[in-house]
Amino acid sequence: MSSRRRLQTWPVSGRRLAKPTRTRRPGRRGCWLRGGTGGSLFGAADAEFWEAVWRGDAETAREHARRTDELFPKLWLPGGWAGQFGAYQSQLKVLMRMLGQPGGEVRPPRLPVTDEDSLRRMRDILVEAGLLREPVEAA
Repeated sequence: MSSRRRLQTWPVSGRRLAKPTRTRRPGRRGCWLRGGTGGSLFGAADAEFWEAVWRGDAETAREHARRTDELFPKLWLPGGWAGQFGAYQSQLKVLMRMLGQPGGEVRPPRLPVTDEDSLRRMRDILVEAGLLREPVEAA
């Protein structure tokens, strides 16, 4: 007999989010987001999303999913494995660096995103999403 149980789901930004389930490891809870996931740019807010799911706070989870669903199409092509401004890995490393997160350099055959217009547009998207402050102009 299978140890899997049918999961109740909540609608979250056009997807179905599974409620917490028990895993085989004691003290751990499992959860999954149907429809796939992508790289994390929100940091602690992404962890809070899953905490909200586990405690049954659907409204908090929905709000974070809404913010994610607004941001990701501005940066990633449909399917999430190609960036609007470069290869997935190349673009993610630039975004991480802009956010002050360690990310390192891309390895061949990938090339870094160096186009000034692309870098400015990515920075503007992060500012618009509230993830990065606008630079203060020196008087």
